[in-house]
This record gives sequence, C-alpha cells and structure tokens, in this order.
Amino acid sequence: MNSNDTPPLNLLFVTNAYPDGPKSNRGWFIRELAQKLGCAGHRVDILTEKVFSRSTDSEEEPFGRVLRVANPFSRERLLADVRGFPLKRLFHLIARETKEGFRLCRSEKVDLIHAHWAAPSGLSAALISFLAARPFVLSIHGTDVTRFAGHPVAWPVIRQVVRRARRVICNSSFTAGYIRDLGVPDSRIDVLPCIGVDTDRFHPADNLHMEGAVLFVGNITLQKRPDVLLEAFTRVSKVFPGKRLLFVGDGPQRKKLEERAGHLGIENRVSFLGAVPNAELPRIYRKAHVLVLPSEKEGLGQVVMEAMACGLPVLASRDGGIPDLVKNGETGFLFNPGDIGALAGYLKNLLKDPEKAIRFGIRARRTAVSEFHGSNVIERYQSVYRDALKG
Repeated sequence: MNSNDTPPLNLLFVTNAYPDGPKSNRGWFIRELAQKLGCAGHRVDILTEKVFSRSTDSEEEPFGRVLRVANPFSRERLLADVRGFPLKRLFHLIARETKEGFRLCRSEKVDLIHAHWAAPSGLSAALISFLAARPFVLSIHGTDVTRFAGHPVAWPVIRQVVRRARRVICNSSFTAGYIRDLGVPDSRIDVLPCIGVDTDRFHPADNLHMEGAVLFVGNITLQKRPDVLLEAFTRVSKVFPGKRLLFVGDGPQRKKLEERAGHLGIENRVSFLGAVPNAELPRIYRKAHVLVLPSEKEGLGQVVMEAMACGLPVLASRDGGIPDLVKNGETGFLFNPGDIGALAGYLKNLLKDPEKAIRFGIRARRTAVSEFHGSNVIERYQSVYRDALKG
C-alpha cells in the first residue's frame, strides 16, 4: 500500500510526447511521473506515437511497458514542428492509438486512462475510454490550449474531450482558465504541476556566491522568446563585460540566434550547449547567477521550479502560468512579454547586487521545498485518481 492508501492501480498513459531513446529529453517529465507512480506501487503502461525510425516499437520499463504506434505520415517530424493541421497523420495516429489502447485495457486490466495533452492524445483517450468502458482523466500542459484556442476544427473537438474527462488536471491557473471557458466546472478541475521537482536532487550549491552566467534553459523556439533575452543581455554586457550568457537547449531558432549574437558582436560571450540530459541540469543551475524565462503563454515552466529549488532567482515574463511560481520582488522579477528594456533593467539590478540575488535565491529554495516538492505532487495525483474512479 502506498503513502495515502490508494490501492495499486493499472494505469494507461496516452501521450503526445515521450523520450524517443536513452538520450532524448522529449516528454521526459511524462516518464518521470510514470516512474514516481511506479515507486508508489502502480503499474503504468505508455502509449505514444513512434516519430523516429531509430526508436523502438516497444520497451519494458520498471513501471510498465512503452508501446510506440507507427505512423507512416510522421516522416520523422514532431507534431509540434508541423505547421497547420496534418489531418492524415492525426487520423491515422488516433485510429492506431484507439485500437492499441483498447487492446491494452483488456490485456493489462487497465483501471484508469490518463491522457497528456488534449489533442491528439486526449481524443484517443476519450475514444479508448468509450470503447473499453474505462474512466479517463486529462492533463493540460499549456500548448494544447494556447495553440488551438479558437481553431475552427481543433477547439470544438477539445471542448468535447475535456467535457468527457472525469477530471481535468491543469498545470497552472492560467491553463485552468481555458478549461473553465470550455464549460468544465471547478469541481472537476485540479491545478497541479506535472511532476513538481525533486528538491533533494535539485538543491543549491554549498556556498551561494552568484558569480555565474545568465542562464536560459528550454527549447529554442519562437514561443520561448530567446531573442528577447539576447537583446537584453547585449545592453547589460556593456555594464558587466565579464558576464556570460548560456543557452541550454535546442530548437529551430538556434541558428538564427547564433547569427544574431554575431551581428551584435557578443558571440564570444554567448554559449549554446544544445540539449542536455536532465540529470546534468542541477550542476548547471548551481553554477549560474540567474535564470531567465522570457516565454509567451508558458503553461507553467518546469525549469523555473528546478532553478528555484537550486537557489536561483528567476526573471520571467508576466504571462501564462509563470506568475503562479515567481513571487515578484521576492524570488525574482516579472516583466511584460517582449519588454527588452524591463528585462535588461532587472538583470542589471541582480548582477550589480549579488547579495540581493542570494536573498531571492534563498526564498526561492524555500518556496520550492514547501510548494513544489515531487512527493506532494504524487500524493495529489493519487487523490485525483481515486476521485475519478468514484465517478
């Protein structure tokens, strides 16, 4: 029996994203959630799309089995990188996931289906739920509502999906607002981060000194607005010529960002590490001075929780779910999306006053331990599962 007396369950995750191999970070937090639930005594099977030919069709994990559904229309491209609405790919994926999910519900005696992202995984889960007569819950991660809100085809489908879920788990009050607008009552909405943060693994350095780099961690995409940070850092670099800017992550905007750094004449002070395994991130956070996340419509911001757990102050846009995490003027500063001048001003504020940065970092660590600790999050998931099974 686990910590809050939830009997062991057989769970089926249907998810848009899951690591494609040992070195992949895509959807890593889904795997970590499954691992934590496995440690709590539950079995978790994973159903996802096989995007890359190098990935295995199936694999065994300590918590259950991963099944990747082949899709001839994926063409080695992630759904998130596809413009428009690839109907053939989506129809094929949903049909295959529904078929395999129905089979798994029977063979593995699945108690509950948990879909991650409203579309297409949410639609697949809703169909599996109907055919197999199993309840399902749905996790909203942000892009599934911000990308498709108002879309003439996707939004009505998402409305039907969220209304059929027993519970809808939103990663922030921001995403919960979208779900309320679709007609889901508060009694069926839960707000909690996907996995929280392991504050034993993500912890501050023994000696906080705040002498490291300005840090960005995440996908280098338009939505993350790394260009805003680069422009702000250029202004700051004139005052603090010894500071460096470090980008951790990869994405379609990386080359353009590298070229822009060269044009601004700061290429020798900006480093691009590319994608880094999650296991290496604590070390990188502990060597930084401040984390910056200038995103637009960020669902929550896992990296914000990780950085705060490592004792870093955070500068982030006042948008999406980020204000749920960062206490303005206490654990960092919030600025309006795209406001280069405000970000540059806050950077100067913390770089010239390391003692303030340390105070912010200490408060950030306390907040992470009390509010974001992973074990607390898992207990809440189990509570959601119990309520969903009651009907």
